[in-house]
Amino acid sequence: MNTRWLRLLAFILVLSSTSTAGAQETVSAISDWSAALDELSDQLDQADITDESLSQIRDELEGIRDEARQYIADQRPDLDAARGELDALGPPPSEGAQPEPEGIAAYRQEVTDRLAQINGPIEEAELVITRVNDLIGALASLRRNRFAEQVLTRGVSPLSPAVWRRAAPEFGNIVASVSSTAREYFSSAEFRERLRESAVALLAAIIFAIILVWPVYRWLIRRYGPDQSVKRPSFLQAVQTTLLVGTARALLPTIALGVIYLVIISENLFSE
Repeated sequence: MNTRWLRLLAFILVLSSTSTAGAQETVSAISDWSAALDELSDQLDQADITDESLSQIRDELEGIRDEARQYIADQRPDLDAARGELDALGPPPSEGAQPEPEGIAAYRQEVTDRLAQINGPIEEAELVITRVNDLIGALASLRRNRFAEQVLTRGVSPLSPAVWRRAAPEFGNIVASVSSTAREYFSSAEFRERLRESAVALLAAIIFAIILVWPVYRWLIRRYGPDQSVKRPSFLQAVQTTLLVGTARALLPTIALGVIYLVIISENLFSE
């Protein structure tokens, strides 16, 4: 036999043994993924499964999907190489045409078998990914149904005496705790020191608030308020007066309190 064909035969045998080992590894991985998906699917069917278990199942499903996607990405170069080799060989001779040399025919068959060995597991891995996506969809649907049940389930009425009986001691404890903390802070040397340092700014804010709320409010009422001389105001006059008076009564005190609040915050009067 020609030395060239011997080398080609040896190369084919090496590729065959490597492909066989890789195929066995792939079959094992796909079998493990399928077994894991069967188990996770059974867990999803359990009526008493917890939300924590659902989160763990989703993590496992995403892990399997990532492994399958990585496997497909790793196999793509070999798949493209095998297809490239077949393209390089060209189509096989048609029926009745002169047969190609035995070495070429053997190599074509080897590449065809290798392509099938690579492509088959890739398709199985794609099926695994499809199954994972289906299970993730079922898991999401289960979570949505649970959330809807929790929202629509009627709970204990907040007007129930039993609720208030349980809440009363807790509310009392909260009030007592807040009051105790406030008394301790307001009587502390730290608060007195901060109050002394911020006294000027705080006093200025209070004076500004008083000037804003009282004189400005009275001026707005005199200028735009109800005119007692008009016995039957028009609709437009009534709406304008109502809006201006309402805005003055609501907005001016809010601005005044906001100024005082900003001074308190900027002076860190109530911060730890």
